[in-house]
Amino acid sequence: MYIYIISMGRSLGSSSHENNNNNGQHGEKSSLLSSSGRDRDGKRDAQRTNEKESGESTFQYLSSILVSALALTGAVVGVVSVWQRCQGGNCIPEGFLLPGDHSWDVTTFQDILDTREALLPEQKRMPTHLFTWTEKYGFKSWTIKETGTPENVDDRSSGVVQFLNAIMPKEFPERFKAGQAPFHVPWVTSDFPQVECIDSEKGCPSLPTRIFSFGTVPKNNKRMIGLSQAPTLPFTPCLAHAYDPVKTQCDWFSTKNPDPKQPMCASARLDFKNYNSESAERKAFDKLLNKAVWRGSDWHYLEAYPKVGTLDANRYVRIAGLCDKDIDTIQENILDNRGRSDTDVRHRVPPRLRAAIIANKYPDNYDIKFSDSNPRAPAENCIDDRIPLFSSGDVWNACQFEKYKYLVDIGGGGGTSWKSTFRFLAMPGVLFHHETMMRDSFYDDITPWVHYIPLNEDMSDLHEKFLWAESHPEEAFKISKQATQFVKDFITPDGLKEHARKHFVPEMKDYIEGYTVAKEDYNLTTADMVNKYSGGTLQVTLYEGIGPAYSAGP
Repeated sequence: MYIYIISMGRSLGSSSHENNNNNGQHGEKSSLLSSSGRDRDGKRDAQRTNEKESGESTFQYLSSILVSALALTGAVVGVVSVWQRCQGGNCIPEGFLLPGDHSWDVTTFQDILDTREALLPEQKRMPTHLFTWTEKYGFKSWTIKETGTPENVDDRSSGVVQFLNAIMPKEFPERFKAGQAPFHVPWVTSDFPQVECIDSEKGCPSLPTRIFSFGTVPKNNKRMIGLSQAPTLPFTPCLAHAYDPVKTQCDWFSTKNPDPKQPMCASARLDFKNYNSESAERKAFDKLLNKAVWRGSDWHYLEAYPKVGTLDANRYVRIAGLCDKDIDTIQENILDNRGRSDTDVRHRVPPRLRAAIIANKYPDNYDIKFSDSNPRAPAENCIDDRIPLFSSGDVWNACQFEKYKYLVDIGGGGGTSWKSTFRFLAMPGVLFHHETMMRDSFYDDITPWVHYIPLNEDMSDLHEKFLWAESHPEEAFKISKQATQFVKDFITPDGLKEHARKHFVPEMKDYIEGYTVAKEDYNLTTADMVNKYSGGTLQVTLYEGIGPAYSAGP
């Protein structure tokens, strides 16, 4: 019998082994196109039919000590997953959850497909990918898609392909040498998991197998056991370069100014200031403008999560009936409404909106506005004639931000700010960091009051923290200096490798040790594997990355 489980993911980019593997790549691609739509193994179909008919006995068996232990630890040994059984109404999911780390003693290709299914629906531009290796074709990346449907095109994940092709042979050389079995691992680059149970008190049931996310994941990894944090997407091309220096240097970590006629801050690259002494650095900090600043899209915040999510400011203001209200009424509604889990997503104040209203109330202390440059986000608000929320056509680069003493990041759709947080840590000003339930891969390496000033999830303490920073200039300067040093250490080749070895290598090692391919499948192409284990319902397309790698540009 079989146990059902679940998983989520995200994807990325292009390979450092492309030139070496072109012939093999085209060979497997040809095999993909010629593969037939064979049916799933008949015994497996019969097995699942029998399980469905004997649900009660299966449930009793799962309740036994042995199988319960396997299900609770996530070990996959041919029993249908607890999560899928629960989805069918045969059990209470919470009854199968235990705290602590789960492990997968054995992972199969079927588990990979079950994990993908558990994370549906996919976000646009963020499908589930496979990274694969065979002795004949080498390293490849693929996009999984439903048979007969358009591909969910990923145009931002080239850096992940570069990273995986660079790191896997360096960190796991024994696994990818002649004579070894085929290898497959799922990965994604989603902004955040789209599964509502992430926001529940006990979280989600364990996934059938690990899936590596190069996007944003919950800080509490027990909310979805199996969703493994990999280096956050913008870091991937830089990590690829650290492992394979032959590859082109990632732009934003380069110390060379691409245009000597312009200041370094006008480029997409990090701009570290050099000072002759600490006193000179302190004087430069004191000369920064005493305002807290932010620019970003009017984006919703974790909208899929009922207890913390919000709409974008545009929709919130309309639903709250504020379009025709005066300034005092608008400010009162937004600044006094601090409800979180006890109110509906539609009536919870978006963090970015609250920050913008605080800035409007204290204009001498803040310059916080929405940008209208994102075509996928609102470009205006119905209260703009009374409280201007947008900075029309005003797209800031690092040169603008570097002038200010206080730099604010505010989580967007996925609950974090991939670009802003890391770049602001490097700047002369001090970071006011929006603390949310989500994290990027470097969040475990930075500490509140050491590298940044923390802000509440609802941004209600923004002005309080501003006043603290103003009255504690020595502490604020120290925090800024420590943050900049963190970034300087991080972006060295050794720092980047250390990051990968902390946030990727250990879990990938566990995955590799548990992944098993049946002997009869050794000669199957990736397309054939997907076809066989999905019963023809899924296909793969070769993924080599589309466009330049996503980076932390301006």
